[in-house]
Amino acid sequence: MAEANLIDRINRAVQTLSYKDPVFGLYFTLLKLTEREEGISTLATDCDKLYFNPKYISELTDDELRAVLSHEVMHCLSLTAGDVMNRLQDFIDRGDDRYPDTKKVSKMARSTIANWASDYQINSIIQQTIDHLPKGVLVSNEMNNKSLETILKEVLDSIEFIKSPRPILKPPKF
Repeated sequence: MAEANLIDRINRAVQTLSYKDPVFGLYFTLLKLTEREEGISTLATDCDKLYFNPKYISELTDDELRAVLSHEVMHCLSLTAGDVMNRLQDFIDRGDDRYPDTKKVSKMARSTIANWASDYQINSIIQQTIDHLPKGVLVSNEMNNKSLETILKEVLDSIEFIKSPRPILKPPKF
């Protein structure tokens, strides 16, 4: 269970973000803060709950914490994950020959690809506004001001499928 001071720290970060952008603050009040170490190494959201790994949160600076919290809310506000999943599915359904390997991957892997594209777009925005993203996040200046569909295509063009009995994906770096 997360320590009370960790929850207080998250709440202070949310309060600071709320002063800067009340829409973010309002949306945070709708999310149920849920500690989860298993299966979540950082943060995640289903737009009902905000899942967080307490170890990851405790290692972030206050600025980084505000950035990752903003990132998760932006997923909800823009609904990008679902939008990108739909576009990715369109590529697959059309039998787009440029992305034949996507037919080999599971729905879960497709969701991962969609999330990578969303992350690049969202982190590009955050980098330009908050500018304190933690190390290791998917961000590239090459993604600034690009549409979600353009980013998705660039991610698909750059994905490396690791050869194994079951294809494994690793995120592209730009």
